[in-house]
Amino acid sequence: VAHELAHNLLGHTAWLDRNGRKRSNIRRTEREADRLMPWLLANAGYDPVAAQTFMEEWGSRHDGGLLRNRSHDGWDERAEVIAAELPQIRALMAEHGKADWRTHFSRGIDPQAGL
Repeated sequence: VAHELAHNLLGHTAWLDRNGRKRSNIRRTEREADRLMPWLLANAGYDPVAAQTFMEEWGSRHDGGLLRNRSHDGWDERAEVIAAELPQIRALMAEHGKADWRTHFSRGIDPQAGL
């Protein structure tokens, strides 16, 4: 749910409408939504590690192998990009009691233009 909410909050549908739905663009938006998941979980009162755990447990069981949809990174790569966000989230939560993604989340795409 956090992943899909992230797509909405980050304006991915409008961005893809402007920039095209080629595989590399879709992959960029998927990666960015994965990275925002732990931020949203943390601010909703959940353990942000749950995003990484979900990807490791669900992803490894539902990996399509060679036949998987290449619009998404592999589950292990997705878990890694999620995990990379955790130190910053933890530090912000410890200092401020929240991890304001609008201020501290580093976008992977320019929301107003192209890449």
